[in-house]
Amino acid sequence: MGYTHYWRKVGPWPEDKLKAAVADMQTIIKRCDIPLANYAGESGTMPEMGELLISFNGVGTESYETFLFPPSTEDEKFAFCKTGRRPYDQVVVACLLAAKHHLGDAIRVSSDGRWEREWLQGAWTGAGSGVAMYEHIFPDRNPVKNPLLERR
Repeated sequence: MGYTHYWRKVGPWPEDKLKAAVADMQTIIKRCDIPLANYAGESGTMPEMGELLISFNGVGTESYETFLFPPSTEDEKFAFCKTGRRPYDQVVVACLLAAKHHLGDAIRVSSDGRWEREWLQGAWTGAGSGVAMYEHIFPDRNPVKNPLLERR
């Protein structure tokens, strides 16, 4: 088991809202200073970013599991990403905040971490906060509301 974030499709995701969420995730990835790689975490690679798809991992020993958004099939309603508290965790958190912003009640986000601790302060001592990253990139959306509606 590892430190994990979860998301569930609980309503339709209109294509325009999904595109907006993915575009925000691309902005987060481009503006963050966290090393990111392809789905496998291979050094020298880049995250996959398409109009309707985001896929990334940490790099090398700082990788764990792939963040893939949206889930891989149209029928899939549940997805998760174990980050193991690696540095790319804060990028995953910021991306889930972007998804919640655009998809609203059609997505449910949960986490092994707590809002007051891991999400606001970082997944470990000295780590950056995914919420702070999101607020820095999208200052017009402050304050960010807690999206953690359910715990696993």
